[in-house]
Parts: sequence; C-alpha cells; structure tokens
Amino acid sequence: MVPALALWLPESPRFLAAKNRLSPREAPLLQRLEIRPGQAAAESVDLAQANPIKMLFGSGYALQTILLWIVFFCSLMNLFLFVYWLPEVLHLTGMTPSEAARATSFRELGAILAVLYLGLLIDRFGPERALAWHYAAGVLFIAAIALLAMPYLLLVTMIFFAGMTIIGSQTGANAACGKLYPARMRTSGLGWALGIGRLGGIAAPILGGYLLSLGLPPRQIFLSACLFAVIAAAATGLLALRGARAEPLSAGAYTPSAGGTVPDL
Repeated sequence: MVPALALWLPESPRFLAAKNRLSPREAPLLQRLEIRPGQAAAESVDLAQANPIKMLFGSGYALQTILLWIVFFCSLMNLFLFVYWLPEVLHLTGMTPSEAARATSFRELGAILAVLYLGLLIDRFGPERALAWHYAAGVLFIAAIALLAMPYLLLVTMIFFAGMTIIGSQTGANAACGKLYPARMRTSGLGWALGIGRLGGIAAPILGGYLLSLGLPPRQIFLSACLFAVIAAAATGLLALRGARAEPLSAGAYTPSAGGTVPDL
C-alpha cells in the first residue's frame, strides 16, 4: 500500500495551507477548498507544541483518553472472544465444521455494512450515542446466538447483525477516536488507544482458555463477551461527560489579507 499512499493520498489541508511552494497536484486541492497557496500563517496549523503523549492527559482530554482506552480494551476483548468462539458454539449446535465456518462468514458481511453507515451516525449523533447503542445492540445479538435455538436462516441473520454491531463498533471507535482528538495529538491519541486495545485482544484468548480450564462450556465463554460489550457501551456513553477541552487550532481562525476567509479545516 505504500506506493499507492505516496502517489494518491494528499497531505492534510492544514499543512498544505502553510506551504509556499506546492506541487501541481497539491495546488488544485487547495483551490477546491478556496484557499490560496501560502495564504495561511504557520501559526494557524494545528501542530503539537509539546509532548503529544503528555497532551493526551492535559487540556481537558484526560477523561476522554481514559474512557477511550477502556472502550478499546473492552471492544477488542469482546471482538476476539466473539470471533474465536463463534465457530465452536455453532459446532455445538450440531453444525459440521464446514457448516459452522460458512455461517460464520456472515459475520464479516455485517462488518462491511457497518462501515457504510456508522460514520454517518457518528457525525450526526456523536460517538457517545451512536457507538454506545451499537455496542449495546451487539450484546443482544451475542446473547441470542449463545442462548437460543434458531432455524438456520434466523441464526445467520443474528450472526450478520452481530458482526455489524461488534466488529462494526470497533471500526467506528477507530474513526471516533480520530474525530475526538485535534490534529496536533490525533495520531498519538489513536495510536495509544489501538495499542491499549491490542492488550485486550491478547488477553481475550488467554481468558477464554482460563475459563475453559475452570470447566465452563464454550457457550458460556462466548456469552462472557457480552460483559465487555456492556463496559464498552457504558464507557462510550460516558464520553459525554468529558467536559471542556482545548479547541483545535484551525486555518479558519486566520483571516487572509486578500479575499475572504480560510474555511475551517
């Protein structure tokens, strides 16, 4: 993917707006945004002026950072328990391994659908509501798969919606994390959240094996994913309490000397 990104992915307009010399490909991009090359002052570009990791816990972002780490950790715990144990749970219902694998594939179809609409919901209603309800819905679908005997068509429908809500919620969390941090700390915020989440992904199979060693049947181990989905939903909803934060700098704060204002990027 590196050649494709280098050739076709444009730099952020925030940084392009501060450059005096643009390539033939970059100049039309700023023109589409009604920005004249070299017009924005360097101070209007939202660059980190301190340690970005330290910034994650300052300027009103501490609660948001902690909640996002909880969300990502529990989301990956939930996701990996769901992914690893679903085929075995289906096998216990009487499916052959190949039938269980085929039914499990509907999970990924649901995840693809979530990508198409969840970003719109986050933009319109905010991650606090859109993602919290998404995680909560995932609890219902996981519980239905684990506890109810269903005909095949209804079962794969539940698997489809479980993938849409569980895997889709993690995809939405990635996007929401980038949305909630300003440019100067966005990569640090998302990178650390993903790293904490991966710890949950590592812990999930260890937890599953431990619960199995205690004698819990796979259905109950699979059902334990609901607990982490509930915690993720609660932590996401609590993002509404994150309070006042330092507003991101934007090129829109700069009024050029000639012709209009630079839009907020």
